[in-house]
Amino acid sequence: MEKREIWLVNLPKIIKDEKDKMVFAIITSIGTGSLSFIAVLPLIDWKEDYISSSSIVKIENNDNPNLEKVFAVDCWQVQLIYTRDEERNRFIKKIGMINETTMQKIHETIADTFDWL
Repeated sequence: MEKREIWLVNLPKIIKDEKDKMVFAIITSIGTGSLSFIAVLPLIDWKEDYISSSSIVKIENNDNPNLEKVFAVDCWQVQLIYTRDEERNRFIKKIGMINETTMQKIHETIADTFDWL
């Protein structure tokens, strides 16, 4: 699992109606050895209303034939997934890549989003 990859991930259900599989983009790896994590962003359906949002980046499906539609990432939703073997097993299938330009935009948007901290 590498930066810029898009993966289908199996998540534990917490709420009965919650989906058990989601699509995530890997934005970076953090740490080493037994204390390593993967920072991810969940892909959400793109809506034209998001154009005015400063925290949302559009993910085009032009370079990703396995993505059936246009997605987005909301940079407020950064999550860390522990990379122990049992956690890595949650990553079911790699389904695409984010291009360098879009990844750079995501990193800039994360920095801007959390700049107030």
